Amino acid sequence: MMRSNGRRRAPRERVSVGAISFCVAAVLIVGGAGAAVVFGATATPIMGQVDQAPSGTTEPVASTELVCPEPGASKDGAVRVAAANVAGLPGQDRPGAATIASIANRSAPIAELTSPGSTAAVDIVGESSLPLVIAGDGGLAPGLVGAQVGRDETSTGRGLSSSACVLPGTSWWFMSGGAEVGQITRVVLVNSEPAPAEVDVEVFGPNGPVELPSTRGIVMTSRSETVLRFDRLIPGIAAGAIHVIARSGRVAVSVSDSRSDGFVPKGVDFIPPASEPANTVWLPGVSDGSGARQLRLLAPSANAVVSLRVLTASGSFVPSGLTDIDVPQGKVVNVDVAGALRGDAATIKVESDQPVVAGLTQTYGLADVTESSYTAGSPVMTGASAVTGLPGGKAAQGSTRVVLWVTAPDGEAQVRVTLLPAVDGEPTPFRAGREFTIPSGRLVAIELKVPPL
Repeated sequence: MMRSNGRRRAPRERVSVGAISFCVAAVLIVGGAGAAVVFGATATPIMGQVDQAPSGTTEPVASTELVCPEPGASKDGAVRVAAANVAGLPGQDRPGAATIASIANRSAPIAELTSPGSTAAVDIVGESSLPLVIAGDGGLAPGLVGAQVGRDETSTGRGLSSSACVLPGTSWWFMSGGAEVGQITRVVLVNSEPAPAEVDVEVFGPNGPVELPSTRGIVMTSRSETVLRFDRLIPGIAAGAIHVIARSGRVAVSVSDSRSDGFVPKGVDFIPPASEPANTVWLPGVSDGSGARQLRLLAPSANAVVSLRVLTASGSFVPSGLTDIDVPQGKVVNVDVAGALRGDAATIKVESDQPVVAGLTQTYGLADVTESSYTAGSPVMTGASAVTGLPGGKAAQGSTRVVLWVTAPDGEAQVRVTLLPAVDGEPTPFRAGREFTIPSGRLVAIELKVPPL
């Protein structure tokens, strides 16, 4: 069953989906002066302006299209696709429109955003769904953000998963995935555009590139999706890296990973896309607490030597034994960093003499209920970023912790955090914006109280 909410609701309304309560979603905006690395449900840069070559000037974006590649739900689960438009950006005084629609029927919107600062959401309960597209033009193109959040409490896919809805691109890296016993990795390719696309999917493992002729030259028709399951393509492969290349056209990609021990679920989540290979990679969002923390490194073009620096709330340090890590070309190297982190939340700086891609897999929870999550190399933020789909409402209070981790890698940074509600007029913490000073080389955890919508 699919439900939409494209207008602001009356105060205190909440959407119930089967046995799972999904609450109206707040919007988090992060901006400030200086450079910062941000992790909070994967905050993404706000599309506001684009460069106009060759003049070098900037103009407000005319259109934005975000793809939510895998919004379907299991028979016992529910998924919310949330969209928001961040107000106060140049160009929003123009006429415009923004909608959520299926790639199969773009002319029949499921939900609409009505003005800058408005929100919309689609709930999918107990069924699969084609990918959804969040599209804005004119005055509603700047500041458009989207996310999909899923929750399943009973099936073999039990867990909480979330992913930003993304702009189509031509190159995507993911630093996890595999097909060991009990593991299912799904790569979802979406061509939301009116022209065909041709895609290669490259897979790397501990022993080097994995030969997969069936994932080369995948031809995708317009407005279509293709799903690859590693447990069927490469059963038994251990820790991997994935590179998706659009040889023609552009595609959006999501990768989900679920694990189980027999019939006992061990967590499910989306693997976030990693930044392109670079000599310096920042890895935010390393959780505090106990459990495994496995760093994964890949040097795609040449043998590399890698060193690590850990940045925490108390300062930065070079962990003993984690300098001069050899990363052979094309081979995924796993590094156990749990001992070096000592249970602290952290950002990891990866420095290499050759371009590398980096990601981290982490597990936590009780002995009988575990969850896994992932983080990946991210760009340093110098402007505004935002994320939507954050939990809110009475059902989330007491059971949901929302934390924004911000690190200032090179020099002190000033950050303003603004939390907007989905329902206009409802009070939230940081509604007017709150300033934070991030000391150089330190991580600051900003806990966001769940608003009681």
